[in-house]
Amino acid sequence: MLRGCSFELSRGSKTLDYDLPNGMRVQYGASALSRYLTSILSSVFEHDKYVRRMLVGLTARNIRKALEIFVEFCTSGHIREDEIFKITQKNGVHTLPLDVVSRVLLRMNRRHYDSDFSYLKNLLAADSRDDRPFYFTRLAILRWLHKHFSDSGPSNHPGYFPVSTVKETLAPLGIKVEVLTREIEYLVVAQCITTEDFSISSVSDDMLIRLAPAGFVHLEMLENTSYLAAIAEDTYFDTEDVARRVAGRINNVTSQYSDESTLENAHEVLKYFEDMRSKYNQLPHAYLSSSPFFELTDLSAARAAVDAREKGFVPAPWISGKEKYTVGSEHECVVTSAKTYGVIVELEPGVWGLIHHDTYPPGSNRKYLLQVGDKILATVTSFEAIRTRIGLTYVDHIAGD
Repeated sequence: MLRGCSFELSRGSKTLDYDLPNGMRVQYGASALSRYLTSILSSVFEHDKYVRRMLVGLTARNIRKALEIFVEFCTSGHIREDEIFKITQKNGVHTLPLDVVSRVLLRMNRRHYDSDFSYLKNLLAADSRDDRPFYFTRLAILRWLHKHFSDSGPSNHPGYFPVSTVKETLAPLGIKVEVLTREIEYLVVAQCITTEDFSISSVSDDMLIRLAPAGFVHLEMLENTSYLAAIAEDTYFDTEDVARRVAGRINNVTSQYSDESTLENAHEVLKYFEDMRSKYNQLPHAYLSSSPFFELTDLSAARAAVDAREKGFVPAPWISGKEKYTVGSEHECVVTSAKTYGVIVELEPGVWGLIHHDTYPPGSNRKYLLQVGDKILATVTSFEAIRTRIGLTYVDHIAGD
């Protein structure tokens, strides 16, 4: 659990204070507390159309739930003291960064994401206890209801269809009926789906269901890299290597929410889902001309969002270098700087790497083997575009012209 901002309050106290990340202490009168709360409310609910639409969708105009979310924002440890200072200084006009808002909604007061305890559920979750874990059940359900939101069902009310119709349509995708039942009930409780009588206690086959405002929000969140990075922490991976890489990026609280870790985990989990989708494409249903699988499980918008964020964050040579500098490939480079632990080399303008002394040939003189200006051949051992980091090993000198 994360601890919220620590305000030193005492009954009858005339002043309150809190510390900023830079070590400065902010003091203000106790009478200003109401202004602080008003500023938080204004910042979260009024000054950003996207955030406001997201929150309105999640609360579905439910005042009680809106107040619960507001309390989460006021007490969340994910809102740093410097953000609070900006809000209060600007009388609530300051807009919280979307990543911060998403983090509060995703994690609340928890450090790690858990779909069962979040306002935003994992739409790409799979249960490892199933015979054939299927990652797209929740997404397919919401996408189907979204597609038919304006269509009239048996009751002639737009968007309302029997649970049995949803099951009959999606079961041919290879999803067991009991799994569909379980996930429809989960989405009803999560208020992503609304029932004809607004009940969440039980869902029968003849009950009419419709996509709820929160369901629209969840479908939009697939284009949010913070959302994708968060669900990576609560996804069952059948490949240990992927799970270890994700775990390695979130084991340190100081780097867990960094731009690099967020983008890497978003890319990691999306690539995994894309690979699983390709595997599902080999199943018999994929050969049916009427199969809705491709449309209901489409991840192109998520891929476009991740790629766009990467292009805005990573220098161009490193983006294009992903295809060029594959592990095991050999490249010419020039020594630009000599260090006590190795040399810095340039592979092309904007792309530098380190060749450590440990990769030099056995028995070589580390001090004199490589000098500034030398042209050498090196092998790529790793390439991390997001962190602008490339691992290299020395192969040989290249004779001068």
